[in-house]
Amino acid sequence: MPVDVLDPDPRVDAVRGCVALRRGPVVHCIEQADLPPGVTLEDVSIDLSASPRIGPAVSSLRVGATILAEAVVRPSEGLPLGTAHPRSSHHDERSGMLPGRIPLRAIPYARWANRASGAMRVWIPLTGQE
Repeated sequence: MPVDVLDPDPRVDAVRGCVALRRGPVVHCIEQADLPPGVTLEDVSIDLSASPRIGPAVSSLRVGATILAEAVVRPSEGLPLGTAHPRSSHHDERSGMLPGRIPLRAIPYARWANRASGAMRVWIPLTGQE
């Protein structure tokens, strides 16, 4: 089964500019547990210039397949809500994180919170929409 990228209903403000990932009838989510140290889930956006693809199984979750995609990290630590993200590659002294690209793994929604506590997201912001 291929990976489907789902757009939300445009009348729902909370998820405008986001997408969800689905494979067959199963909706997937991203978790804090799958991100590199120092990266916060809220600072991650998905880059669809490369199509999401089927990834390897995760035996600890009893998941036969995952979804892999590319993501962009734009650290926002210390910025007030509503502040535009800087669009440079300069090092962010507040978080120690360099803005850039990271691999993103999505797991079936029904399996989240089985490894560690942390944030989860089904509707993932699109790069360039923040």
